Amino acid sequence: MKRSLYIITFFLIGTLNVLGQNQAKMANLSQKASIESIYVHYSNNLLLTGEYLFFRIDVINKKQSNYSNLSKLGYVELLSAKGDRIAIKKVTIKDGMGDGDIFIPTNTPSGYYKLIGYTKATRSGQFSTFFKDDIVIINPYTNEQKVFWPNNESTVDGNLEDLKSGAKLDNNSNRNPIELQLNKSVFSTRDRVELHLEAPKNLQGSYSLSVRKLTNSLTYSIKKNPFNAGLKNEKAINENNKVIPEVRSEIIQGTLRALNNEVSAANRKIAFSLPGFNNEFRIVNTDNNGDFAFNLEGRNLESNLFYKILDGQIQDFKIEIENLPILEVAEEEIPPFILTPDMENSITKRSVYNQIENAFYGLKPDTVLLENVKISEFGNKFISYELDEYTRFPSFKETLVEVVDNAWITNQGGKSSIFVRDTDATRETVGYEPLVVVDGLYVTDHQSVINYPASKIKTIKVFRNQYTFGGTIYQGIFQIETFEKDFFNLYADLYANLELLRPDVPKKRFKQLYGKEQEKSIIPDFRHQLYWNPDLRVKNAITVDYFFTSDVPGEYVIELEGFSDNLSPIRSVKKFTVK
Repeated sequence: MKRSLYIITFFLIGTLNVLGQNQAKMANLSQKASIESIYVHYSNNLLLTGEYLFFRIDVINKKQSNYSNLSKLGYVELLSAKGDRIAIKKVTIKDGMGDGDIFIPTNTPSGYYKLIGYTKATRSGQFSTFFKDDIVIINPYTNEQKVFWPNNESTVDGNLEDLKSGAKLDNNSNRNPIELQLNKSVFSTRDRVELHLEAPKNLQGSYSLSVRKLTNSLTYSIKKNPFNAGLKNEKAINENNKVIPEVRSEIIQGTLRALNNEVSAANRKIAFSLPGFNNEFRIVNTDNNGDFAFNLEGRNLESNLFYKILDGQIQDFKIEIENLPILEVAEEEIPPFILTPDMENSITKRSVYNQIENAFYGLKPDTVLLENVKISEFGNKFISYELDEYTRFPSFKETLVEVVDNAWITNQGGKSSIFVRDTDATRETVGYEPLVVVDGLYVTDHQSVINYPASKIKTIKVFRNQYTFGGTIYQGIFQIETFEKDFFNLYADLYANLELLRPDVPKKRFKQLYGKEQEKSIIPDFRHQLYWNPDLRVKNAITVDYFFTSDVPGEYVIELEGFSDNLSPIRSVKKFTVK
């Protein structure tokens, strides 16, 4: 029987690996990237610290006039007026759409901020293109509010009156291409609001829906929307020519640095492990400059990445992950926000309500949408041994002898190694060691596995075919899953680790419900943002959705916005009252 040679080849896409990549093909990717345009829906452009900014990012293919299938990751940032990065979120893009949120910490200074949206594709050409809008953040816990004091030189005539009256809010509401109908116009607290959306067939699509409280004295300028912004993006000179578009999956780029003159970072082999429920494992080679790149499939969104230098000592090197540089956004005059004494009561109330809501956050959780399906990094052709189904033995050696077939321990020259019999079953060894992985960590020191308590091992999996992985041939795979996932803690000196910026975990937003029992609940409900649905699918002539009011009376606004399937800009607005 012939032995099968299984080859795993991890590639980014075609020649997308930066190691020896073809410049012509990279130029072609950048040209394709230039067809993408970004639009960011978001919940509110005036926020208090302690609140969430909810967003959805749309990636549009301008050339084909549809949602883009090029980029698989999108980025949304919050920049200060000086251009400092306050927050950055990476989100998974599916069918040209992704969503997430940014929490505004309570130590954020009051001031003007810029909300930025882009993909790596839109930042890989000669120019970076991106979505940008201005927002205001008020920190009610500090007296430092000079940034909002009147300044005649920068104040736009009539702005203060517009802000007080809220006249800026409904600038485009008369369009209402999709009609919003409510079951009534005045609601009580904790009341059910039924929303009917009437849309002609040519305006069907996916939209964001925001329902929030209006406070006329706390309104800032006109938020960008599909009508006044469309798909026209900002532009800046791109000073980083190493950005690789993420057209297949998430890409991690970095550089290996030598810490002394005795060693070189060029052409080194590094093993990366991302432990977790669905662990990911990569072996990559650095180029002549020590640069490397690899992709992650997104099955595991853990941020703690472990690595080993396979042909060097870990203490001789360090790794620097290539983070996206901050965009150089051109300075421009922005609409001012004027802080006036009559706003004090509204700000104080809203701040107190935020604190109460945050205190009860654990009782109103979002639902994580990660699939609870175990996907092996190396396929499913393993022979699996769930050790609790067998008689337990005190040592790892005894467990191999008594439970696990076709695997054993040898000792040559004082070195103990694990071996896996090949599929011919005729030879003890074929000259290659197996690929040994424990909880997603690549293990070269087999003695550390042999010494590990067998009682802590949950599962052993054996794959007997040869693998070529990262340019090295392995005689099979020997994979261990422990109960406590503590293997790294015992052998931390063998690895180094670093933190990655990973995509937001996909969530289903908490939706407050009230029935007869919930109406009696003593849990306070001081939501100002009653509802946020980043992906409301309008597929029929009439689409129905619903939400519940909170304990906060006042005027509220429903905002539906986005682009239809044929990219027609949509914005519809409806107000209602809670008493």
